[in-house]
Amino acid sequence: MESSISIGVKTALELKKQFNAIKPIEFPWMYEVTKYASQQAFIHLQTAFNRFFQGSCRYPQFKKKGHHDSFYIGNDQIQLDGKRIKLPKLGWIKMREALRLFLWKANQCNCIACCK
Repeated sequence: MESSISIGVKTALELKKQFNAIKPIEFPWMYEVTKYASQQAFIHLQTAFNRFFQGSCRYPQFKKKGHHDSFYIGNDQIQLDGKRIKLPKLGWIKMREALRLFLWKANQCNCIACCK
């Protein structure tokens, strides 16, 4: 009975392991971006499917490019200096106003909207 349940059902961790196995061959450009870009996608996918199978949400849909774009960066990879923030690969970026409250948590990821 267990074998029929486990066929075709994969967790986010299993999918991430498969992705990491093919990443050097099929997606070498992924090494140029922060590791959080791919990690958070698997976490969100797992959450979306869990909600779907619990009956609280509809089937997960793909995000449309160019609409509410965002990315994730770990707190260990950013620096703040008044009205500026330093992001990996982008360098220092000016902000409209200084952050009034910034809590530093080692395991927390920040979601930052992309500028156009």
